[in-house]
Amino acid sequence: YDLSNEYGRCDITRFLLSEKVIVNDSPPSHPPLISGTGRFVYVVGVHSKQDVKSAKADYSGDWNRRKPGMKIYVEHSEKKRVEEYDGKYVKSKDGSTILKILRQTKPVLPRLQRLITVVMDLKEEPKGRMVIEYIYSEPGDVLLLSEKK
Repeated sequence: YDLSNEYGRCDITRFLLSEKVIVNDSPPSHPPLISGTGRFVYVVGVHSKQDVKSAKADYSGDWNRRKPGMKIYVEHSEKKRVEEYDGKYVKSKDGSTILKILRQTKPVLPRLQRLITVVMDLKEEPKGRMVIEYIYSEPGDVLLLSEKK
């Protein structure tokens, strides 16, 4: 479902106001194909997305009152929380890979802060697990919203 065709330029707030998140096994290579959302959460370091019980975004007031910008917060437990920060990814000229552009010191666009909670269906916390959220702002343009290094 390509929002850019309907609105000319994608309305990112439409994505960010949804609590629904899609969990995938690998980084995005195309715009979202699922209608109603442009948000993806990638859990890296697990064998399959089947290991993820649930993932959702929280828009509580405490998170929205914080100063926007590049910040990361992580809690090591069954639930991993990652606060947003801004970066930008674009496809290479031949379209084969996704290239990383230097992160902005200020957000590219003002947006709500959100708490991303991922609940794993595993007995032990996998080592090196990362929670990465991407959003497509327009065709060929990918914003990396959050990650834990």
